[in-house]
Amino acid sequence: MKKIILILVVLIFSLSARENPFSQQEMVEEPKLTLPKLIIQKPVKVKVVKEVEVKKLPMKIPKVEIQKTIPTVVKKPIIKPKKVKKKKVHRVIAKSKLIYNGDFTKISIYKNTIKIITKDEKLQHLKLTHPNRLAFDFERFDVVPPFSKKIYASHVKHLKVGHHDYFYRTTFKLAKNYRYKITKKSYGYLVKLY
Repeated sequence: MKKIILILVVLIFSLSARENPFSQQEMVEEPKLTLPKLIIQKPVKVKVVKEVEVKKLPMKIPKVEIQKTIPTVVKKPIIKPKKVKKKKVHRVIAKSKLIYNGDFTKISIYKNTIKIITKDEKLQHLKLTHPNRLAFDFERFDVVPPFSKKIYASHVKHLKVGHHDYFYRTTFKLAKNYRYKITKKSYGYLVKLY
C-alpha cells in the first residue's frame, strides 16, 4: 500500500514538471499602462493698458465747538458716623484681686499674671489641653477642702483646687492656649501668661 501511494506521488510531480526547464516559455503580454498626455500651454503676455494714479485726499477734521461752562458745586449732606455704644466688659480685672484664700495657699490674679502665695513646695506643673489648663501640684499631707470658682478675667476662666494623697492640685482653666513662665519668689510663685 505504501508503494502505491509513493508511486502516485512521484507521477503527480512528474506531470507538473516542464519539458525543458531552461527553455523560454511563451509569456503572456501584460497590457501597457499609458499616462495621459499633459497639455503644456505657453505663457500669455499681458499688456498694461494704462496706469492709474491713486491720489491721497486730505482728511478733513470736523470742527467741534467747546462751550465753556462754569462748574457748579453740589453740596453733599454731611453724614456723621453713628456713635456705637461700647459694651461694658466685666471680665478684665483692673487691679490685683484675691480669688482664693485657703489655709495654706492664697491666689490673686492681675491681667495676665497669677500670684500663688504659699510656703508649700511645688512638686510639678502640667500644661493640659482640651480644655486648656495649667495645673500645679503642691506637697501637703493635710486635707485641703475642694474648691471651684468661675473667674471673670481675660486669661483665666476657672479655678479648681482639689486634695490628693500627699499633695493638692491647683488647676487654672485658660481662655486659650497661652505660653507661660513660672518664677520662684520669696512669697511663692509668679506665673506670667503670654
